[in-house]
Amino acid sequence: MRIIRSGGTNASLTTNDPDYEVYGFGKYFMLQLKPQLDEIIGSGGKVAVCVAAKPNKDRYNEPLKAIGYDLDELIILGREDSANWEEYEAVTLLGGETQQLHNWLSRTGFSIDALKNCMILGGDSAGAYVLAAKTIVTYEPDGSSFEIIDGFMPDSNLLVAAHVNNPYYHLPALSEELK
Repeated sequence: MRIIRSGGTNASLTTNDPDYEVYGFGKYFMLQLKPQLDEIIGSGGKVAVCVAAKPNKDRYNEPLKAIGYDLDELIILGREDSANWEEYEAVTLLGGETQQLHNWLSRTGFSIDALKNCMILGGDSAGAYVLAAKTIVTYEPDGSSFEIIDGFMPDSNLLVAAHVNNPYYHLPALSEELK
């Protein structure tokens, strides 16, 4: 299984880009995966895109369509509390609220072992956080409060620090905690 973790996109990096609102996340993650995901879809495989981390479960529809995905060819996870993890050849966990995503994955029985047929597992932002040994959740913008919980890949010995150029995500207090 190929595992891909991405830090997501930061508006500060792309605000001069007129396509940011349409392509922002895709340029750095879903767009990069498109050739491999198209190949899986073209061979009749199932590609699941998890949107459980966002309150608005349709948030990614337009950006996915804008970069050439046919929503009818994707399995959009996160709108309901169910997933057939063993059926998917590729799974992407998109960003949003890390705790919300972690809770949803737990409720649906997500585990690396459950991904029996998965060739590509991708995590962007919150999705990258949960694909680690430890996951950062519930922190305040000033870095004064955060919690580290178990992630879904305990053997990885990783703690993902996405968005390292953004102080909201890359906390000085966390750096001290990890020393």
